[in-house]
Amino acid sequence: MPGARRAINPKRVLRISGARAHNLKNLEVEIPLGMMVAVTGVSGSGKSTLVHDVLYRSLARQSEPTADSEGEMPAASQLPCRKVEGAERILNTVMIDQSPIGRTPRSNPVTYIKAFDVIRALFASTREAEKRGYTAGHFSFNIPGGAARSARAMAR
Repeated sequence: MPGARRAINPKRVLRISGARAHNLKNLEVEIPLGMMVAVTGVSGSGKSTLVHDVLYRSLARQSEPTADSEGEMPAASQLPCRKVEGAERILNTVMIDQSPIGRTPRSNPVTYIKAFDVIRALFASTREAEKRGYTAGHFSFNIPGGAARSARAMAR
């Protein structure tokens, strides 16, 4: 563990006020943005409720407000918390749970957010790949001999 930790910028914090759902009763939480954050606690303490039911639902509602069948916005009493400050700093919200992400066991969160598309394009743009006629598809894990064979060939 590092001896010193990066300081939290108080202007880049997500503040959840009055979180209430299941075991959470008027909880106040600050989550630093731009950092790796872990939510920990004993079984039944409300970790999943905080992340899934309060944080995700609140952010999803703020980015895409949904109306009911009569076009009415949800009442404040239906929201999982009283207020979320700093949500304007979050461009997109994606819920990743424990269900399978893709068609293969090799799928992971990086696959889910399509980061490998950028990585494959970067590999395909190298001089070696262009010389060998490799496209981004040659660096895919889902093509037999794809990424591994292309990487070995590029290393030669």
